[in-house]
Amino acid sequence: MMTMWSPRAQSGRVDLQKKLVLTSHELEILAAAVSGYSYNEIAQKLSISEADVDEELAKVSRKLGVEGRLELALYAIHHRLLADRQS
Repeated sequence: MMTMWSPRAQSGRVDLQKKLVLTSHELEILAAAVSGYSYNEIAQKLSISEADVDEELAKVSRKLGVEGRLELALYAIHHRLLADRQS
């Protein structure tokens, strides 16, 4: 599966096979989750609520067709969604 920078979303990624876009905000939250931060730590880091973190990760999971934080992290790593990011 090929990914590349999306011209439709500033600093986002597009999965060409699934034709979906992850925004830079979604990628930031995903990167923090993959790095092992808790929902509370992510919320504090980004100045948002834990409910917002949960909602954003659920939205990303739906977009990618995965369930649970582990499957989401494995998908992100396997498909190099965060290859150009530093967290």
